[in-house]
Amino acid sequence: MRTKSASAPWGSRVLGMGLVLLGCGQAALAIPPSQQVRAWLAAGRKVDVIVEVDATAADAAADAERSRRHLRYDDAAILAMRASGYVAARSPVTSGVSGKDAQLVRDYQHFPLSVWRISSLDALARLRAYPGVRAVHQNSVLHTVSVSDLPFINAPQAAAEGATGAGTTVAVIDGGLDSSWTSYSDFGTCTAVGTPANTCRVVYNYQYNPSGGASSETLHGTNVSAIALGVAPGANLAMFNVFNGTGTTTTNIIDALDDVLRMKAQYDIVAVNMSLGDNSSNSTQCGSTVSPFVQALSALEQAGIIPVIAAGNSGSKTGLADPACVAGVVSVGAVYDASYGTITWPLALPSAPCTDVSAADKVTCFSQSASYLTLLAPGTFVNAPNSSFQESGTSQATPHVTGSIAVLRARYPAETTSETVQRLQVSGVTDTDSANGRSTPRINLLAAVNQGTAVALSGSGPTQAVSGGTGTYTITVTNNGPLAATNVAVTDTLPSLGSFLSASSGCTYNYPSVTCSVGSLAAGASVTLTITVTWTGSGAVYNSATVNADQSDTSTQQTLAMGTASTAGNAPLPGWAYALLAVALSGLALRESRGFRSTSAS
Repeated sequence: MRTKSASAPWGSRVLGMGLVLLGCGQAALAIPPSQQVRAWLAAGRKVDVIVEVDATAADAAADAERSRRHLRYDDAAILAMRASGYVAARSPVTSGVSGKDAQLVRDYQHFPLSVWRISSLDALARLRAYPGVRAVHQNSVLHTVSVSDLPFINAPQAAAEGATGAGTTVAVIDGGLDSSWTSYSDFGTCTAVGTPANTCRVVYNYQYNPSGGASSETLHGTNVSAIALGVAPGANLAMFNVFNGTGTTTTNIIDALDDVLRMKAQYDIVAVNMSLGDNSSNSTQCGSTVSPFVQALSALEQAGIIPVIAAGNSGSKTGLADPACVAGVVSVGAVYDASYGTITWPLALPSAPCTDVSAADKVTCFSQSASYLTLLAPGTFVNAPNSSFQESGTSQATPHVTGSIAVLRARYPAETTSETVQRLQVSGVTDTDSANGRSTPRINLLAAVNQGTAVALSGSGPTQAVSGGTGTYTITVTNNGPLAATNVAVTDTLPSLGSFLSASSGCTYNYPSVTCSVGSLAAGASVTLTITVTWTGSGAVYNSATVNADQSDTSTQQTLAMGTASTAGNAPLPGWAYALLAVALSGLALRESRGFRSTSAS
């Protein structure tokens, strides 16, 4: 059974969501729970904590198996293998620590985490000191700290080109959908979840606190979800409502992440949106012994799901909130999409309000920043699904990126998740935060969809043939960037005097061409191919090759020519051709002679 801690009152709803968690700091064995937790335990209260065990061996074995099977991401068998290893890693802790003051509440299937209910300082000490325990995290209470822009990122233009995210699903962990969500066209034509199946875009909608109280953050959840679906008009939505009133807990979010991973294959979930952040400012990325979200988010990445997380709204320009600070996630800051005049924003407590003179592509004063911030997106006065749901904040910037990722994963499925993020970065508009001078790419979806990479050919080979001999053409494919190239293929048209003899692995012959499948090629990488022919005649020869990739366009495709086409056209004909030509000329001469005699007689 899923439980949640009591929520606490919070302040403004102007800026996107945030969590009240311990900030990321330095720790030796594990981040110590707060003094408040210690005080509760000293007073005899029961407290839920999240225990993270060392699963290095289990992960190493699963990684080795994935490598052996040449898989890019964890499949069901690898996930099951990890889960079995996590059970083995947790088992000694369960048997060694359990007692009247320490009970296991639940384990997570896909993460090396478990929830314990403890009632003494001794139980806390036993957990922290037990071999194999990496961290004991507080089960914190989370709250909101909340502060039409699709054309600003060229989303409608991308959709007009057929880039809609069709076939994918975005997961949103938030405050749930408004009770009237079926009346909004943003979610498709629905009478209930998944009904009708061919028109309803909401495939899953679950409340994690059915007996603990309804979420009062459905305005926020509806707004965030509608933004993501607006950017990716062909994608579906899986909503994970983790809020009870205005708050939620760390365990509720991890529960939802566990379910996202479990349902990945069923719905083709490609990204999870977490418009969440706390008041902390972390100048460096948070590690596993600090943030309770590291293991869960890492597991999603290994399965090919991209976590997209709000940078935070405290106004700090020196660090990001947790979990945006976790390494490997896509962290998102906010910019204006237009000029709205002078605006004062209430920040996440205890920060004082900040004031902006707004302008398009200006980074907002509330948006947190750091050297490792991934992307920027519009996050002010976003009306989705309509003006009744208008909100602002890094919470609103985040689903713009989530929707963009759905579009790109559908358009370029052979790219890795990191290459998808890179595509958004290299094609983005560079915006500089005037508060700290840091420059970060702001997404431009149309440019990302059409971003190419320069795949080039070079090589050498014979331009003259000698009958009965052989010739070898050497062709080098180079990816000059800026993106990785996927499904790279070289097509070589053999000379007319060349009979195919052999070629590099991955090449197949189908007269008159040889096609070589190169696969993926990282930016800056190259591969060399060879094709050998037997000459059926003598003379000048001409060989040509072209290269294509998923990322190729007319400006990046190239043809390699070896020999001169016009010269090759004047090459000596084979002997049988000369004989046939002689017969034809003799026939023509005889015909002309007879015609001449006939004309004279008349």
